[in-house]
Amino acid sequence: MRIKNIFLALGATMVLSVAANAQEDFRKNPPKPGPAPTIEIGDSEVFKLDNGLTVILVENHKLPRVSFQLSVDVPDFNEGEKAGYVNIAGDLMGRGTETMTKAQIDESIDFIGASFSTFGSGMYGSCLSKNSDDLLSIMSDVLMNPVFPAEEFDKIKKTTLSGIAQAKNSPDAIMSNVRRTVVYGPNHPFGSVETEETINAIEVADCESYYETYFKPNISYLVIVGDMDAKTAKHAAKTYFGKWEQGSVPAVKPMAVERPEGVNVIFVDQPGAVQSTVAVCYPMDYSVTSSDYITGSLMSTVLGGYFGSRLNQNLREDKAYTYGARGGLRPNKLIGNFTASASVRNEVSDSSVTEMLHEINRMINEPLSEEELSTVKNFRTGNFAIGLENPRTIADFALNTIQYDLEDDFYANYLKVMNAITVEDMSATAQKYLKPEACYVVVVGNKSEVAESLVKFDSNGSIDYYDAYGKKLEETKVPVNITPEAIIGDYINVIGGEEKLEKVDVMEITASAATQMGELEFYVVKSKALNTVQKVSMGGMTFMKMVINGIEGYSEGQGMSKDLSPMEVSEAKADAMPFPELQYFEEGRYTSISLAGIEKINDEDVYRLDLVRNDGITISEYYSVDSSLKLRTVAASPQGSITYDFEVYKDFEGIMMPSITKISGMMPTPIEQNVKSVVINPENASDLFE
Repeated sequence: MRIKNIFLALGATMVLSVAANAQEDFRKNPPKPGPAPTIEIGDSEVFKLDNGLTVILVENHKLPRVSFQLSVDVPDFNEGEKAGYVNIAGDLMGRGTETMTKAQIDESIDFIGASFSTFGSGMYGSCLSKNSDDLLSIMSDVLMNPVFPAEEFDKIKKTTLSGIAQAKNSPDAIMSNVRRTVVYGPNHPFGSVETEETINAIEVADCESYYETYFKPNISYLVIVGDMDAKTAKHAAKTYFGKWEQGSVPAVKPMAVERPEGVNVIFVDQPGAVQSTVAVCYPMDYSVTSSDYITGSLMSTVLGGYFGSRLNQNLREDKAYTYGARGGLRPNKLIGNFTASASVRNEVSDSSVTEMLHEINRMINEPLSEEELSTVKNFRTGNFAIGLENPRTIADFALNTIQYDLEDDFYANYLKVMNAITVEDMSATAQKYLKPEACYVVVVGNKSEVAESLVKFDSNGSIDYYDAYGKKLEETKVPVNITPEAIIGDYINVIGGEEKLEKVDVMEITASAATQMGELEFYVVKSKALNTVQKVSMGGMTFMKMVINGIEGYSEGQGMSKDLSPMEVSEAKADAMPFPELQYFEEGRYTSISLAGIEKINDEDVYRLDLVRNDGITISEYYSVDSSLKLRTVAASPQGSITYDFEVYKDFEGIMMPSITKISGMMPTPIEQNVKSVVINPENASDLFE
């Protein structure tokens, strides 16, 4: 089978200006459609090997490069309690074969100046055409002879867990988790979310089983793009992939998705956050095969697909609520969705939702002007042309044509169809797909400042609360006898008792943490006199030191020393006490301490206390309902929050303290701080602060 040559006519050319006033004029008066240049992609040919592998060749001899994209058409399924194993399996597959270690694979790829990566549904490689045999040899070896090495598996799991830990402080990551589970449901293939629990549950055998089950040539496609002719491609495909054994693949029954009724407000609490991440979303039937796919894509661009979009102009340019707002239809073979989103200041969270819904309704009810339609067509035309410079875009076009059973000239006519779209077509598509009356409004932000203002949007006048991984939180009533004072009192009693803690005048702590740079060493001295020393070093070299004498202090780092400001001294003194919980309720310590309710950490019920400092910053602390131990502290700031997870409490000179503290949000990747020693009231205490 042959797909005819693809010639793409660009419906407009972008007019570039060299003068600043001309650039401004461009923004106000977009260029009119001009002569249509023609871009030739190249010959496309499709053939199958005897084992069922479909090979798609897109010739392009302009440059001596060629790319190979192997895609396995894995049916969508829910990974369940081991969510994440597909991605891990894909990564692990490229970490070693029966003949090569990961280091040898990497060295071989570097030697020929190629790029190569594996993923859950295949692999991708690119190289100079003269090196194609070398690259294909590596790719076929990885594809057919992976060994899934245990040591590499452990590395991938560790990296994945580190990413999950870091993501729990990321509003965007949280929004992604919650939006998926809300829109599709937690049991849908698109609704599963990776957590520490699901990653820890994965074993090498799960990765091997996934590979053995789904990596079959009869459901796979090899897309070759670049400097290779048909004869060479057929020979190469047969030589390197002809021995790949076909097999049956289990069918997966598509799962229905529940559509929202009315407007449903979903909230994820980020204590102390100064911004809210806001999204309006819902599922819908929309894919590349939809008859109005191109019209829907163009309409999405108008609404929220580029800088001049309606959402961005309203929320950013007119209202200054955000740095950027976006939104539109997202297609998928199984089921698509609509999403509009922005990150906004707390005080305008509800106003931003109002404006988002307004723009969606305006898209439905107010036809575009011809000028607006022309502008967005020009934009899409330019982006389409730029995209053709990427071999993976061309590969995707060729693959989509086969997988979605599109017309051979679907992409050849893409711009022609787009340029024929009318204002009336856009209105009809908006009315068909935009459903602001039946959607989810998902917000990640500071509950105490934002949540109440959002109730008005919910059709039932209530808000559902979720955790960072998309799990709905069931409201648990706090017993009337539980107060912040009682929670702190129980914590003090369980770790040693007030009498014992009060006798601690000075506490000397050493700890370490493994990082990508090397092992960090921490040295901390705390005292009731509010003197403190904090030092971080690596390999015997100190690169951060801070000393407070209770009144003033200084810091050293990178060969420089400076006196601390009164504010910096005040913040340091707040952490100087060995057991600051003893003074929590003293006058002036905090503006307020309130019990926010009962939440869960790793399925364990915890009390959340919100402590508001005199500077307005909120610190949230989480205490186990069962053990009374402090399990987590979230310290908010304008720059973002830092999370401290306390684990493995041990006895240190008669006092229970966490031996492991996992810190997220301080550095690009989380760190795990392990306590080496704790000395209570050391004999040389007076010398420690010199």
